[in-house]
Amino acid sequence: MMYRMLEREAVIFCSWYCLTILAIFDIMQAQVEIAFDQLVQIAKKLPAKQWTQLKAEVENQSNLDTGREEFKKLLLNGPTFSKKQLSTIAETRKVINQWRTK
Repeated sequence: MMYRMLEREAVIFCSWYCLTILAIFDIMQAQVEIAFDQLVQIAKKLPAKQWTQLKAEVENQSNLDTGREEFKKLLLNGPTFSKKQLSTIAETRKVINQWRTK
């Protein structure tokens, strides 16, 4: 009975440990500086399947960049507080802080 409990806990620990190690390696990235021409040559040497995957990733990234630009425009063109509203907020904050410290 005790052996089974220890075995179960060991399996849980090993699973957790392995997932942690995989997560750490997933986060770690190596950066290598190569010239653009070298990158093009490497890309040209890829097999057809990997070339398709690379192309899809690059296109997906450009779609994300477009989405970010649209979001940025939305935020920059959105409503803003007037000076009167900002002073009201500051005054309200001041009153709340005084009330909290009593």
